Amino acid sequence: MTEGDKEADVPFDQDAIRARQKSRSLVMGLILGALVVLFYAIAIAKMVG
Repeated sequence: MTEGDKEADVPFDQDAIRARQKSRSLVMGLILGALVVLFYAIAIAKMVG
């Protein structure tokens, strides 16, 4: 067996991989959006107070 044959023997589900990537991207986007809102709120609070 060559290295290429070993890779061909490994079964993987492309749809499952894409679903995990999509869910991770969604979570990371939500976290990033929450941080933006938090920083914006802190900046406004510092200007007002």
